[in-house]
Amino acid sequence: MGESKIVSAFKELAQHPAPTGARVIGDGSDGFLSVYSEWMQRDLQRAENARFSRSQVLQMNPEYGPVTVAQTASYDIATEEWKRVSPSGVHTAILRKVNPKPAKEAKPSQFIEIWSDSRKICNIDLKALDKHGTVYSDDNHFGTFEWSHGESHLLYVAEKKQPKHASYFDQKYDDTASSGEDGNAEPKDVVIKGESSAYRQDWGEGLTTKCEPVLCILDIESLSISVLENVPNHVSPAQAIWTPDDAGVVFVGWWNNPWKLGLLYCTIRRSALYHLDFQSGTCSIIGKDDQSVRTPRFSPDRSKLAWLENTASGPHHRSMRLMTFNWVTKKYSNVIDIVKKAQGADFPGIYPAYLGLPTQCWCSDSKRVVFHTLWRSKKVLLYADVDTHKIKQLSNDDFGSWTLLAIQNDWMVVACSSPDKPDILRLGKLLPPGGEANINWVSLDPDQAPSSLTWEIRTFHPTEENRSEEFPDLDYEGILLLPKPNAEGEEEADEAKTAKKPPLIVWPHGGPHGCFSAGWNIMAAGFIKLGYAVLYVNYRGSAGYGDDMVFSLLGNCGRFDVLDVQHCVAELVREGTVDKSKIVCFGGSHGGFLAAHLSGQFPDVYKAVMCRNPVTNIASMLGGSDIPDWSYVEAGYSDYSHKQVSTPEQLGKMLTDSPITLADHMRAPTMIVLGADDLRVPPQQGRELYKALKARNVPTRLYVYAENSHPLSKVDCEAEVFVNTCKWFNEHLQSNDI
Repeated sequence: MGESKIVSAFKELAQHPAPTGARVIGDGSDGFLSVYSEWMQRDLQRAENARFSRSQVLQMNPEYGPVTVAQTASYDIATEEWKRVSPSGVHTAILRKVNPKPAKEAKPSQFIEIWSDSRKICNIDLKALDKHGTVYSDDNHFGTFEWSHGESHLLYVAEKKQPKHASYFDQKYDDTASSGEDGNAEPKDVVIKGESSAYRQDWGEGLTTKCEPVLCILDIESLSISVLENVPNHVSPAQAIWTPDDAGVVFVGWWNNPWKLGLLYCTIRRSALYHLDFQSGTCSIIGKDDQSVRTPRFSPDRSKLAWLENTASGPHHRSMRLMTFNWVTKKYSNVIDIVKKAQGADFPGIYPAYLGLPTQCWCSDSKRVVFHTLWRSKKVLLYADVDTHKIKQLSNDDFGSWTLLAIQNDWMVVACSSPDKPDILRLGKLLPPGGEANINWVSLDPDQAPSSLTWEIRTFHPTEENRSEEFPDLDYEGILLLPKPNAEGEEEADEAKTAKKPPLIVWPHGGPHGCFSAGWNIMAAGFIKLGYAVLYVNYRGSAGYGDDMVFSLLGNCGRFDVLDVQHCVAELVREGTVDKSKIVCFGGSHGGFLAAHLSGQFPDVYKAVMCRNPVTNIASMLGGSDIPDWSYVEAGYSDYSHKQVSTPEQLGKMLTDSPITLADHMRAPTMIVLGADDLRVPPQQGRELYKALKARNVPTRLYVYAENSHPLSKVDCEAEVFVNTCKWFNEHLQSNDI
């Protein structure tokens, strides 16, 4: 397999865009409905993600449902950081990023534009007003951009304005004011001297520009900005929304005292819901202050507030409960509780894939909340009835992954995909309770070409010697992707293709409390296109199976997770599904931890390994990671505090659980890929493994990508990593015949 073939495969797959948001306009009562959607697509030539939008007009057909009758051309929205339509639909607010000319002279500026009647009625230069720093974008943790119900104000979150800094020896800011011709002293700017290098802690991996958020309100009529006061100093405000009467705001307050723990991918950070009342100036807590809460959402009739919460400690991703608060009666309700044990097809609890409730999630009856969640190896669409506390599934088996983008007037727009099907949009009308099975899901995208792969979900049970005494009844799953025997691009006869067993890429997820859902993945699709089989493994510890599954791994990293992955591989080999002489491993973060472990524990099985930002030494993670609590929790020590000082026993357990101790047993050629700006798993982790393998003459190659952090997700980095990974596997499998 040549380099050009690998490059061509990725180029082709990169042409599939992914939807990132949607909005429904109208209710269909006049016979028409419009759907506005936003998309992202890799631009390999410009090494960036292109963002664009499109609009579709649908006509109601009594026999077939909505039918698209018109679609606008897509247009670029790369400079739009936020876009919000007012409740009446009359006004649109856009936060736009504008690059300076020439671009290298300064940072981009931000403008808030207000549009009405197809024209721009005002444009506010936020830098000129100088009330705050950068407005936070839609980061799923802090950012908000919300119209008031009366449509006279905009609520958003920005970085706190910082004072000017200068050197003690900067003559421009010396203490002696110069005198003008009239003898009066000229006023000097207020500056702080000698503090320009003082440490300001940010919120960690992926949130390095977020240090001191403040709540801000723009008055549309006066074009003035107010920075809200009376927010408690020990919390950082986020995810703010207006109260029903516009007389206050509700927001999430992330605890920042005594110092901040990394927030991204961690659904257990301590926080609370706050109500800031403008008239009284009071800021009171809604619910408890010892939980982790996120995404408050008011019902359409403004009588109920819904949010997700769970315990603010322990493993970084676990089941969440759906809570409501009646704004009128002041009563709380635990609508859907945390699920500890889920057997077979039982509902496993709410796992919203690190995020929370969608921005639009309530039905028009203000009685049902719609959301997507992991359910074992799929992502499904559900609603919860806040009165009966019942769960109903709205998705079907047409796709392995369903994501709610919007619900308006009970019309739902969802993004659907499977391992063999890139994302498409579907539209469906939520029916009254009892009619869930009769939803007519209409595709808003054309039919896709036949895929070159097949997939299935396999269930596995731990071997007797690897069974947990505390959690003996757990099973786990793998998602097996196989190239079709007559997959496009292969030149052999059909009979030869059928007889040949494909090489296998074993791919454990990270976290370790992540989960693979049966959705589209460009890298997996690329591997399949090039003739590989891929095995995703949702080992014990994975989210989406109930909290017993998550907690079963604590203190057992490097054992249960490793042996679960290897058991899946052994079963496929026993069945004769894959070529046992051509098995490689690919994983990132904790998946990289597992790839290194598998290489050391089963050196005769894996012919090559690729590790992306791998954890290699849990003990040495403590001083460099933005989540030091992770090392304690995964090693089995659940009583972490900010005052923690490691004991020799704890450090010994962390080191024993780490793959670096198996370096003497590793023989598989190993490729290591690191993000130079990774704050989650410090690059020293990968370098430590690289040096250990080089010292033992194991073929090893190290790549360090500047301006990339933990996900290694910049377009040029992702593309190059894919090509280099394929070349590495091909080289060491001697598989030019793949």
